[in-house]
Amino acid sequence: QRNYHVKIHQNGHVKLVGERFQVCGLAAVSRLPALELSNQQVDVHTLWGDDAEALEARLFNAFGNPQAQRKLLNDFFTARYQPQHPGWLTALSNNVSHTNLDAVARDLGLSRRTLNRRMNAQVGYSAKFYARVLRFHTALNLLRTPISLAEVALEAGFYDQAHLNHDV
Repeated sequence: QRNYHVKIHQNGHVKLVGERFQVCGLAAVSRLPALELSNQQVDVHTLWGDDAEALEARLFNAFGNPQAQRKLLNDFFTARYQPQHPGWLTALSNNVSHTNLDAVARDLGLSRRTLNRRMNAQVGYSAKFYARVLRFHTALNLLRTPISLAEVALEAGFYDQAHLNHDV
């Protein structure tokens, strides 16, 4: 997972299949801490060895059949899935938009430093950055409703519309 945008430029005809993971997603199927995966380009062979090579061959054989490719990827990752979404992360996700992180840490019975260490290990970035991402996603969802930008900003947990604009 990255906390910055990546552009893929292609030259000619490219046969590309990709997978996008949610928070804790890649760590849940790779057995590596999220911090080691965050903002890194990791070769699939490094993560899954011969299994990755076999998956690549099956995906290549299924070229032109996106449904078959999706099933191959789903089966591959489902077989390796080990939940990495602890209860404290769910609690943080549910509370972060309308409160400060010190209060969230206190409510979870953690120090702010412990919360950040756990966030880095499980998610790959700090609690503060995670909070910004969650607020922004909340704002994006609220933009689909018929309320003003100022109301979107406040509902998403931003101080005001200017702070929302700054994160955009």
